This record gives sequence, C-alpha cells and structure tokens, in this order.
Amino acid sequence: MGASQHTLSATTRVKASPLRWLVVASVFVLAFITIVDRVCISAAKRDIAAELRINDVQFGWVFGAFTLGYAVLMIPGGWLADRFGPRRCLTCIVCLWSAFTMASGAMRALIPLIAVRFLFGLAEAGAYPTASRALYAWMPARERGLALGLLNGGSRVGAALGLPLASYLILGFGWRACFVTLGALGFIWASGWFFWFRDRPAHQSATYSEATPATASGISVIFSQPGALLLFQYFADNFTLFLIYSWMLPYLEQQFHLNPVRAGIYAGLPMYCGAVATWTGGLLVDALYRRGYGVFSRALPAVFGFTIAGLSVAGAAFAGRAGWFIALFG
Repeated sequence: MGASQHTLSATTRVKASPLRWLVVASVFVLAFITIVDRVCISAAKRDIAAELRINDVQFGWVFGAFTLGYAVLMIPGGWLADRFGPRRCLTCIVCLWSAFTMASGAMRALIPLIAVRFLFGLAEAGAYPTASRALYAWMPARERGLALGLLNGGSRVGAALGLPLASYLILGFGWRACFVTLGALGFIWASGWFFWFRDRPAHQSATYSEATPATASGISVIFSQPGALLLFQYFADNFTLFLIYSWMLPYLEQQFHLNPVRAGIYAGLPMYCGAVATWTGGLLVDALYRRGYGVFSRALPAVFGFTIAGLSVAGAAFAGRAGWFIALFG
C-alpha cells in the first residue's frame, strides 16, 4: 500500500502540459464529426428508402449493421490504441470511416448498403477508446472528468447540429452529396491530427497514470461486479442514444407529421440537453473527487442521472404531442 501511495503521489505531481486543452478541443471536434457522420443516414432515411425501395424493417437492418460492426471492433480498437498509440490509430480510424461515409452515398441497393454500414461501424468502433487513451495520457487525474465530459459532449453537439445540418444538405444537394461532404470533413481532421499530435507530452517519459497493483488483470476487472455494472450502464445509455441517432428524426416525421428540417431541429434538442449534462457532469465528478468522495464522485451523478432518464423515457412513450415527447427525451 505504501508503495502504491508513493507512486500515485509521484505521478500526480507531474507538470501538466499547457497543450492538453488543445488535445481536448481536438477530440471534441472528433466526437462532433463522428456523430454527424453517424446520424446523417437518419436524416436521409426517407429519401434513401424511396429511391432504393426499402421498407422500415429493412432499414432497421441498415441501422443495425452499423451498431453490430461497432460492437465487434470496439474492444480490439481499444487494444490497438494501447499497442500503437492514439496518433496513428485515430488517423487510420478517421480516414477509414470517412471513406465508408462517402461510399454510403454511392450505394444503389439494400445489401451493398448494409455491407457498407457494417464496415463503417467496424471503422468507427475504435474512435472513442482511442480518444479516451489520448486524454488519459495528456490529462492529470484531477481534470479527466471534465475532459471526458467534453469528449462525450462533442458527440451530443454533433447529433444536435448534425440532424438539421444533414436535412439542409439533403434538401439543397441530395442525400448522396450529403454523405460525400461529411466524409470529407473526416479526412481534413485526420490530416491535422497526424501532423501535430504526439502520443504523450514532450516533457514526459511516460503517460500520466494512476497507481495500479502489478497483479491486477484487465479481464478480471471487466468481469468483476463494478465492471459488469459499468458495462450494463453503458448498454442502457447507448440503447437510448442509438434510438435518437437512428429513428428519432424519421419517427417525428411520421408520427407527428413534421417537415424534415423541423423534425431535424426537434430531434437534435435532446442532444443539446445531453451536451450540457456531460459538461456539468464532468465538472461535478471532478469537484466531488477533489473533495475526497472517491468512488462516490462517479456513482452519485450516475445514479441521479439515470433515475431521471429512466422515468422520462418511460413517460415519453405516452406523449401525444411532439413538444412533450422531445421535452421528456431531453
């Protein structure tokens, strides 16, 4: 125990790089582009379905193909980030998913579209584990809550702005051009990341780290009771998020008879709420951690937030108007 405390004390005294918030800003933009590329197919759903003659059940397979690919490579993606570093991994990841985003706009039949969306999911799976690895290397423990909150906040803002943005692009240029335009943004980001980012601050010989007993096993931690609870929490969180990312906009169009642009604006509103909550949640976690709450600094905000979320989503099922439906999801 004494050795662990000494190690923790030594690592937390490492001078923080002044460039660390530029890293945070970069992964915020990454998260933004990630989700914009992901949700644009939701905005394009009606046009794609009409042109390719795809019904709702078949489109469910299109949406599901992405999430299946995403699940398959997320853990290997995190391992690759540990093995080769965020600089090279994120550059490759973003270039691949951007290429498949563009390819989505070239599809002319259901099966090829499903295949491309599956490959898109495979390519994008490592983005968040790798971005988190970059933040772990650059951010001291006292600032990681806010940094991760901003990373996840980027995804919420991406969905909030991406849904109406994609709707405008589709109305103005067509759904195929929308995919090409958004894919190009990823290549621009990847170029900048590769040329300026380094896997650790220049003054460090090693990354920031918390003291961990040498006998600890990553697999045993994952399948411990706390690890299993975290996995279940993330499952529940993403189940709702993927409903918003995929079906929210077309559902608003069909159920409440909103036009595409208005439906896109409405569908993005819960994501603005999510962006504010992830930033303030990160600040709250850091504040509780600095005041000595330990594990409760993570547990209390999550328990409080998920209780509100569960009750609200249940209530949304009975909402008869679009405004109430969106307010409850928010």
